[in-house]
Amino acid sequence: MNNNVYRVNRRWHITALIFLMITLTDASVTWREMNELTRSEDLVQLYNESGEYKQRYILKYLPNWLETRSISGLPGWAYDIIEYALFNAQNGLHITEAVVLTEKYGLSEFYERLITLYKEAHNQHSADSDNIRSAVVSAIDSFGGTIAEYAIPELLLNSQSM
Repeated sequence: MNNNVYRVNRRWHITALIFLMITLTDASVTWREMNELTRSEDLVQLYNESGEYKQRYILKYLPNWLETRSISGLPGWAYDIIEYALFNAQNGLHITEAVVLTEKYGLSEFYERLITLYKEAHNQHSADSDNIRSAVVSAIDSFGGTIAEYAIPELLLNSQSM
């Protein structure tokens, strides 16, 4: 019996390792593709032609891509893809990356959408709801002022329990 448990554990570890290798490979391929692009238009095209999984990594690496090209601030096209992700993405981790960028770039104009995402996270993205909610609270907190002062306690006191 102990031998069977060992085999099951070993198979599980091998499966997990293969999954991790595939995931890391996809992320590095996305960064390599992005790194080869020099024009913003090409990055937007890559984003628009990709599925949500790759779009998530494009959002994740966007700040680094902009920085390596000495693009300061947030260009309009980057704002547009963040906005698109916040309102249209179906993948919870994709949404999380967009929320993280609202914090990084101080996009407080999305605070109402962030509140909605926080409230809907458990029902619509249960597997990723903790990630989404944490990113939303952090983003709203970073905006400061009355937005944070009133929104965060309201979210935490009136949110659906898990």
